[in-house]
Amino acid sequence: MTFTLPRPFVWFFGIALSILLCEAFIVQSSTFTTSPHWLSLGITADLVLGIPLLYYFLIVRKRSVNWITTLLVFLLAVGVAHWILPDTHQYFLGFAEKAVIVTESVVLLYGLGRIRKIIAAYRFSARQNPDVLQNLQYGLEQVLGQHKGIVFIVNEVAMFYYGLFFWRARKEVMDHQTAFTYHRESAYPALTGALLLVTVAETVGIHLLLSRWSEGVALGFTLLSAYSFLFLWADLVAVLKRPIVLEKDRLLIRIGLRWRATIPLPLIEAIKPIPDNYKSKSTLNLALLASPNLLITFKEPVVIQGLYGIEKTTTSLALPMDDIKAFEKALLERNHEQS
Repeated sequence: MTFTLPRPFVWFFGIALSILLCEAFIVQSSTFTTSPHWLSLGITADLVLGIPLLYYFLIVRKRSVNWITTLLVFLLAVGVAHWILPDTHQYFLGFAEKAVIVTESVVLLYGLGRIRKIIAAYRFSARQNPDVLQNLQYGLEQVLGQHKGIVFIVNEVAMFYYGLFFWRARKEVMDHQTAFTYHRESAYPALTGALLLVTVAETVGIHLLLSRWSEGVALGFTLLSAYSFLFLWADLVAVLKRPIVLEKDRLLIRIGLRWRATIPLPLIEAIKPIPDNYKSKSTLNLALLASPNLLITFKEPVVIQGLYGIEKTTTSLALPMDDIKAFEKALLERNHEQS
């Protein structure tokens, strides 16, 4: 997946960075010491007014980005100005800092209002669909609009939901859906459990070793390990709670937190068992720590969504499936119902 930053953002970041570098250079120059009063006024204006206005005209107006983000840029600009200007020359910055209290209040109230709307949209979707990730994405898109960043937020929130509130997670299947598990034959829970134990042991040992050299590096490594542990645990919970689901006219492929796709049944060309150690460059392998045992081919390319907005287009999928015969029978029955 390639990521291209839109041109208005490139212009904004380029100009803003140039402003910051110029202001930092002026503060360090001899010119600033000869006329600090007026130069500090100009620097303050450039940072706390110029950069937010630049963001508004280049991004908010041209890209239809929410106006509240301008206030966030203002808060960030005030912080940067406080860092660049010497403590003895922050008189004018004090006026901007007084506005920070009002700005933070507006952002907080706006955020609380949006969160309430997101929760309401999520609950509306949850009445018809048990899939937590789909409901969360629906709620966010209804309030914030369709942006690539939504998928990133969905993955992060889902990781904390399944990882920290796993006891509340229910099996995400409705009465009219037929569920198929994919973790029992591969012993994925046992393998993941062993990997989690190894992660804990290695984290403790390496943290103690690194702490002799640098507490900061040791803490950073431990936080990264904790994040990895949480992801593995959340993915395991999602594997148990989010089976592959067959509906009347579509197949919902859900592989933990890693992969998901909605496939219309008419697009499925064929399914067949495959031997162990199956490999194919043209086939997307979605198996978990084991070899896949089922190959699904499609009449035309389909899009499979992965972590953090990663998308794969393929004409065939290799899946782990605990009961291939039951899946073949159910799929055949659905095809007969549609014909």
